[in-house]
Amino acid sequence: MNQWVRARERRAQAMRMGAGAQRLYDWLAQQRMPVMVSSAEDIDLLRKMVAAGFVTAIIPPSVMSRGSSRVEQPPAVVTALTPTGRGWRRKLYAGPAITGVTPPAQIRRTVG
Repeated sequence: MNQWVRARERRAQAMRMGAGAQRLYDWLAQQRMPVMVSSAEDIDLLRKMVAAGFVTAIIPPSVMSRGSSRVEQPPAVVTALTPTGRGWRRKLYAGPAITGVTPPAQIRRTVG
């Protein structure tokens, strides 16, 4: 199998979480733990990342506000990034190896 195809497949597997999860993980990787996450959208992404084993976090359940049909989400606390999450991040940013590729100037064409 071609090295470019293998690299593309690795990136495709790693990117199934979506761009939002990548953005959140990159942001978390730059912070000191523990980190509080308060955006409802980010907490939804965090739930997926916890289920995948990329982070450990304390996510309180959503609560219905009294006298209203609104659901409120208390902030979550990310306590650590896991080795699985770090491996996922490496796969996201890993490019194919370029060793063994013949530069175009060295390719000989034979005309038959």
